[in-house]
This record gives sequence, C-alpha cells and structure tokens, in this order.
Amino acid sequence: MPEAWYNRFALNYNDNDSDEERVAKEFNKTIIADKKPYFMCYIYPQEMSKYKNYIENNNAQCINLFGMTISELEVLKDKTEDQLKYLDWYYKKMPVSVNDCTMNRICRAVELAFENYNTEVKSSARFDYKVMQYRQNDKYSDYPKLKKMYENYTRDITQYMVLSKKQRFDKEQIDNDKMIMTENYRKLCSEICTDEFVLCDILLDICYKTEKSKKFVWDICGDTIIENLLRLNDWQMSYYVPDETGDIEYGGTKYRKAVRKIGV
Repeated sequence: MPEAWYNRFALNYNDNDSDEERVAKEFNKTIIADKKPYFMCYIYPQEMSKYKNYIENNNAQCINLFGMTISELEVLKDKTEDQLKYLDWYYKKMPVSVNDCTMNRICRAVELAFENYNTEVKSSARFDYKVMQYRQNDKYSDYPKLKKMYENYTRDITQYMVLSKKQRFDKEQIDNDKMIMTENYRKLCSEICTDEFVLCDILLDICYKTEKSKKFVWDICGDTIIENLLRLNDWQMSYYVPDETGDIEYGGTKYRKAVRKIGV
C-alpha cells in the first residue's frame, strides 16, 4: 500500500514537486485514510479508549471556553468565529473518522437501538455464582491465605502490564510471560489447598463477591468450574446443530437442539 494513502506526512510538498504534483497532493489530503473509521472502535479496544478520552477531554475544554458541551455547540445556530474554528479543529484532531460512511451509519443505528440496554441488563442481573461451586455455603480455613494470593496476583499482573507497556513488549512475549505467571500462581494455590474442588469454591467466593476481574479463578480453576457445571446438569451439554426440520431459524438456516453426555 503506498504510504501516501495512509500517512499525511507523505503528502507534504517537496522542493522538486511540480504544480501538478502539488495539486494531486492537496487532493489526496482530502481522501487520505489516515484514521480508522469509528465503527472499528468495537474491533480495536485501544481505539475506543482513545476516542472516549478525546471526547471527554474536549467536552471539558469546550465547557471552559464556551460554557457548553460539544454536542450543544454543534447544534448552536449562531456560532462565533472562535466556535467554528474550535469545531473545525475538533474534527480534524479526532482520533477516528466519524464521517457518514455506510458502516458508521449502521454502527450509530445499532448504538441508538441499544442505548440503554446494557445499563438495564447490568442493573437487573443477579448472577448466582454459587451454581459453579462444588459445595455451597461452606466456610474454609484457607480462605485468608488464598485471598492474599489473589491480591498478590492482581498486584503482579498490574505491575507487569505497566512494565510491558513501558518497554514495548510484543504480544507473544506478554502472552508467554502471563502464562508462566499464571502457572506459578496455580502451583502456589495448590500448595495452600490440595483439594481442587475446595480451592475452586474459595476462589469463586473471593472473585465473585467483588466487582473486580474474575480472570484469576478462571485461570486457576477453569476446568474445575466446567466440571462443576456439568455435574449440576447431569453431565449433559446442550447445543444447536443445523437441521432442515429444526424449529429454530437463524440467518436463513434451521437448527435443532442437541444434547450430549460429557465425561461419562
């Protein structure tokens, strides 16, 4: 791909440029693809983070300058010259392209349709994590030691992610280092509690009684959680398979429910 298609600096004038080349560069600046379109924020989390930070910072600045948010300034009828310049630079510096391309319009339509859905689901959802436990409502003497282990793990992961970002580790190295760290903590937890089902129950209590990440218990006891769920469901797993006589249709294909015994 030619650099001039995505790098704005490649379109700067050179002393040897002809008039035709300069005209072409000016035109190419208007169509350059130097930003990902907005809808890709849902594909690349880092782009969504940059976009949200940009909006938040500019809203605060806009309120300080003009006493209104960006949205309010956009719909203001009689804008001053300073306000027009501010909006012009606001869109030029936007980390993603928010133009009305087809995918961006579809993305906004979906966002509008589900605007309050996530909030409603989160506020009404009450997931009972105890269905993943082997024994429910038991108290264990190893709880304090394992809670300390969880806190150490959370601290170590946080410190490592800061270090990896600072030293620019690649994804392969990060994944490998995290795998080694997780395996070390799995061994340490198993030394504290040798019963895998009791260990799983304790870590579920530790992780699911807070709003923090549940990754620790799934990394350490993921297989045990699956086994507990299968036992609760008489070792049966339900899933859907394509079937012309099925009673469920999706994407133009019919499906039927299938049940399979697992582990017995």
